[in-house]
Amino acid sequence: MPSSFEGFGVRFLYPDNWKIVEQTEPGEESTAGVMLETPEKAFFSVNRYTGNVSPQKVVDQAIAAMQGEYQEIEVTPLEDETATPRDASAELSFYYLDLLVETRLLGIADRDEVLLVQIQGESRDFDRLEPVFQAMLQSLRESLG
Repeated sequence: MPSSFEGFGVRFLYPDNWKIVEQTEPGEESTAGVMLETPEKAFFSVNRYTGNVSPQKVVDQAIAAMQGEYQEIEVTPLEDETATPRDASAELSFYYLDLLVETRLLGIADRDEVLLVQIQGESRDFDRLEPVFQAMLQSLRESLG
């Protein structure tokens, strides 16, 4: 049975065996967000950015932050057929503790704000969880109208 998250203007379904591991309130950076973690430690996070930001700027900032944290990150464009022309996306891959980690970043325009969705996991888990991630993303997009 799926669980439902609702907060900071978004709603989406997620598997009931995943746990919410972080939730932030709007602060000085004008963000609010939630992160859900799978039993395998893969995660799906959503953060809302207010103010004068674009989806591409938010994705570029996330890429730069990850490049500052991990070495030799491969960044490739992501083809997302559900994206609008204002949205931005990228796929990243890097090694951490001898594991290949896959990350997907999606900057989604929502009115005058931006949602940054980050989906990440070890490559085998990421591939296996791909249909679940897509279903979560679809329910999120549907909540935006």
